[in-house]
Amino acid sequence: MAARFLIRNIFLAENPLFKIQQPRIIAPLLSGNIQNVPSEGDRRFYSRVRKKERPLFPKLFKSGDRMKREPLPDSTIKFWCQDIKELPNVPDNVRRLFTIEFASRQEIRDHEHHMLLEKIQDALGPDAFLEKKIAYLTLRIRALKKHLTSFRKDKVSKSMLSEKIAKRRKMLKELKKQNMFNFLWLTRELKVMYAPVPKYRYWPLSRKGSRKRKAHKKAFRMKIQKIETLREKYRTEKIMFDAYKAETLSQIEKDLKELNLSIDDVYDPVALSKKERVKKEKVQFQGRIWY
Repeated sequence: MAARFLIRNIFLAENPLFKIQQPRIIAPLLSGNIQNVPSEGDRRFYSRVRKKERPLFPKLFKSGDRMKREPLPDSTIKFWCQDIKELPNVPDNVRRLFTIEFASRQEIRDHEHHMLLEKIQDALGPDAFLEKKIAYLTLRIRALKKHLTSFRKDKVSKSMLSEKIAKRRKMLKELKKQNMFNFLWLTRELKVMYAPVPKYRYWPLSRKGSRKRKAHKKAFRMKIQKIETLREKYRTEKIMFDAYKAETLSQIEKDLKELNLSIDDVYDPVALSKKERVKKEKVQFQGRIWY
């Protein structure tokens, strides 16, 4: 019996199927029943733990950009070479040296930035400093996003991207407060969607708290409604008072004409009597003058 198990162990050790295949495949081979060997599709895969595919920076890439960084065509001439008058008359091989095809990465970035600044200056004027900063941050954000799609483990670039997205959101919020027209034009041209950060809840709201919040909102609406009705009432009373005031003033003018008096004759004695009354009310008490 011991010799039988020894021969079987030697056979399993020398058989390459023992190292590669699963025991479920080896068992029919050892028993001699080759017809029960499972095929490739019948193997058990449900017990294996599959690796989940991680999304590509879902929080960082929710920046609001509705377009990616598009590469410039190779035939575009650099912005600092566009004013050269002799450039159209030179051969094609020489002209290619002044195009984006032979430009470095920094030169391409400067060209994109300069063209965007010219577009903003022509539309919004030379005083659009905040709009220019937002445009530059948008170019940097799109460049970093393109870089991070290839280099996922670049932690420095990831932190820079999150910082620039937060900075641009803050600037867009400030621009929206200052000038709504410039804000709408810039977001349409840059194809950027502004999404303000929602207010953070420090703890989950309970049932009692939700009822309390609804009661506060209802009370505030009732308060505003009562104030509006009171204002409407005051407006109607003011109109009635203005009409009464105009009528009384016209009656006073008629009476003054009948009595051959002027307005100065009426108001001066009143002012003099008031001054005399104030002088009489002065009382000296403990070295001080009281009214």
